Amino acid sequence: MCSEAFRVLKPEGTFINYSLNKTPMNHIIYFLLGKKFHGEGKVEESFFLNRANIAQKEILVDFYGRKNVVESYSECFFHPDLRLTFSGRKNNFLGILDYYYSKIYGLNTLLARQKNFAAICR
Repeated sequence: MCSEAFRVLKPEGTFINYSLNKTPMNHIIYFLLGKKFHGEGKVEESFFLNRANIAQKEILVDFYGRKNVVESYSECFFHPDLRLTFSGRKNNFLGILDYYYSKIYGLNTLLARQKNFAAICR
């Protein structure tokens, strides 16, 4: 998939890979709620889950170059699997706070549900 995206992207085109993030906070929340945290692999009777990891980033770096790959985070307060979806509503204060919180490096890595790698074709 990454090689095909690299082949067809025009200069300055962007490939973005969104994946669920694996954070210590997620483990703690699932534990406190008595839920099983699924790390990686096939979800029972469903799909294959591959959480964001360094291998994904390195594949993009191999194609696009290290300086052209950036990572960012999103959905710090939005967790539909835990029924925390209130921040996803339009003009919701927590949704706006979520957006800005996800931009604070260090803090965003503790809570963000999603991590993405964006690669620019140059």
